[in-house]
Amino acid sequence: MDWPLKIQGRLLSEKEVNQIRILLRDNPSWNRSRLSRELCRYWNWQRPDGQLKDMACRELLRKLEFRSLIKLPPRQRPGPGQLPIIEPTEVDRTAVSCMFSERLSFRRKPLKTALKKLGQYFGDHSKFQYKIFRKNGLPTGSGTVESAIRRVINLRVKGAGMFWKRENAEKMFFLRSLVLTGKLKTACRRALGIVKDMFANNALDDLCIAA
Repeated sequence: MDWPLKIQGRLLSEKEVNQIRILLRDNPSWNRSRLSRELCRYWNWQRPDGQLKDMACRELLRKLEFRSLIKLPPRQRPGPGQLPIIEPTEVDRTAVSCMFSERLSFRRKPLKTALKKLGQYFGDHSKFQYKIFRKNGLPTGSGTVESAIRRVINLRVKGAGMFWKRENAEKMFFLRSLVLTGKLKTACRRALGIVKDMFANNALDDLCIAA
């Protein structure tokens, strides 16, 4: 082999490679990071700002190992693009099996209960009188209810930045229903009639508005 070797911009002599081998032999507990830092201090290999060229030294060591000139300690973490090595371990399969059996049995109970209720619901055919509803011109789908939720509730009380107390929201639903069904004037007339009767009877403690 032709010496010196130019690796990572540094001319490396055979004597320096032997120094690396001696450090590896005398310090078996060192990892790659510790080895690269000690070499940088030993060679006074620094950047202009005084920081050790640790990463450059690690790459230099890796290239020396690739050329079979040294043998580095195993990596503590996987390198770029490498998957970690997972060592096989013995597992108590009995304990794991029992744990999964308990969890599955716990999940089956709510499922059985739900299926039972579902069967009871569909088993009662008195709830599904579609022929009678159609004969009387009544809706059998959920479209009417869904449309009402959108028009009566969502478009009025679900605006940006809106927050409602439950009791106030329910009052708004009531007024909104009167407006959309065209019954607001009728409700106002009936309410005025109630107020007049209350004035006449001196009973103004409670003010009930009937739709």
